[in-house]
Amino acid sequence: MSYLLELLGRGLHNDLGDLLDRYFWSPPRQSIQQLQASCLACPDRVDVHFQLGLAHLRSLRLDDAIACLLQACRRKPDYLAARLALAAAFDEKGQTAQALEHLQIANQNQGGEAPVLFAIALCLEKLQRPTEAAEYYRDVIARSPGFVPARERLAAVAVVLDQLDEAIQQYRCLVEADDGPRTRTALAHLYFRRGDYDVAVEEFEAAIAMEPENWTLIDDEVEALIAGGHLREAVERLHNLIEQREGEPFADLYVRLGDLYSQTGDDPAAVLNYRKALDLQADYLEATVKLGTHHLGCGRWEEAADAFYQASEINDQALTNYIGMGVAQEAAGRRAEAMNSFDLAAAVEPNSTLLLTEMARLQLKAAVAEEFHRAFEVKGDPAANDVHLDNDDLMQRQIERHAEEIQRHPHHADLRYRYGVLLRSEGRLGEALEQFEKALAINPAYTKAIIKLGITQQELGQIEQAVETFKRALDLKPQYVDLHYRLGLLYTDRRQFEEAVRHLEKAAEHSPGNQQIRAMLALSLQNMGLMDRAAATWRSLRRLHQATA
Repeated sequence: MSYLLELLGRGLHNDLGDLLDRYFWSPPRQSIQQLQASCLACPDRVDVHFQLGLAHLRSLRLDDAIACLLQACRRKPDYLAARLALAAAFDEKGQTAQALEHLQIANQNQGGEAPVLFAIALCLEKLQRPTEAAEYYRDVIARSPGFVPARERLAAVAVVLDQLDEAIQQYRCLVEADDGPRTRTALAHLYFRRGDYDVAVEEFEAAIAMEPENWTLIDDEVEALIAGGHLREAVERLHNLIEQREGEPFADLYVRLGDLYSQTGDDPAAVLNYRKALDLQADYLEATVKLGTHHLGCGRWEEAADAFYQASEINDQALTNYIGMGVAQEAAGRRAEAMNSFDLAAAVEPNSTLLLTEMARLQLKAAVAEEFHRAFEVKGDPAANDVHLDNDDLMQRQIERHAEEIQRHPHHADLRYRYGVLLRSEGRLGEALEQFEKALAINPAYTKAIIKLGITQQELGQIEQAVETFKRALDLKPQYVDLHYRLGLLYTDRRQFEEAVRHLEKAAEHSPGNQQIRAMLALSLQNMGLMDRAAATWRSLRRLHQATA
């Protein structure tokens, strides 16, 4: 993943309706028909027009909502709730300029409301007025320093405007507020982009040190009880330790509990405790892998595949940090340290390949089982009765299917990336390298493919080429920054986004890559963290199975 691309997408999940509903939302007391009758009976009652508009907005009858809310605002221009609901309705309809107009009126009538100021800034961004948007984001932060989305969006705008000092300042504040590895890594990327290579190294090191695997709590008494076969007593001991932590237990304790419950066949308790560990440490690789392994043992292949994919993403975070640290060390003239970091990355990488290939196997196994049970009308859970397929056979079939699909869709970067990962798992490094190179020819900003290409070159003894490839992982060209920034903003308005995609497809009607436009856009959105990568990968694998079955 590219943390710089993710940085551009942070804070964009805030829908105007969700941001502002605290000002206008109220539970429905009457039906639309009753409210319409009340409007006819009492046309001067502003509150009735507002409630009717709100009812239409809840039902996504946007034209009716706008008409009623406009009536309320005309009759009472300073009616804040109606004005903000009207702005939300215009935004939902994709009419950003009109939404902005009513937000600004609301701000004039009752200034200083941080969510309203943030909504204005977001509209200005959508209207490609980033400099003005930045002013409003600064105003939000001045009034509400803990408003995280405002800092995230101000940093994104600052990167696009090449104002790295301000972007770094915002991420320093974000680190102080919630010091997590992802935020640290984003900050490291910003320092590198500004040319502060030694500081970037320090931040990458800090991000690596934060990984839960580097802080493991082992209780000797628990381990002694387990070694002696006293599992019930070990479980009790762990529960007591969690209670002693007074609501702030180590995630390790829950993982160990999950292990013991899994060992004793208590499926619900095992899943519950693994999930509690992940609630405390979302990027806990060991907990995620163990959850996937437990699902696998229970025959829940889709759940296992999802957990293994999430684990591969977590492992890729560590991989990105080691590569980033190495590139920063190389830029700082610390070559020996850089080569050591690249070696550490090469040592970490096989985990990602293993987890992704296991997900591919499980997808095919789940798909075949589903077809088997459907064809023979077998009752019950398709995964309950194992369809016996050899792991090697499953892998070979996935590789063959990817090869066939690439013949049909040669311009699909993510498909080539996954094919390269599968080939790597079989030791076919030369062929894998070719697929990663072709993926990057399609999407030069595909950071995961850049890193896999560099690791593969490293394994093939192409050390200097690998170093140059790794440098590309942090060297995001300004044009790619701008394109991804615009794409992220466009995606916040699904109607305009779909219209733009249809326009692109029509313009490229006779182009060989026309069918891949949606796939390329989806990959870019995944790289920005605006689409669920795990769900997208699973859907892609299912489509591949259906296309080649």
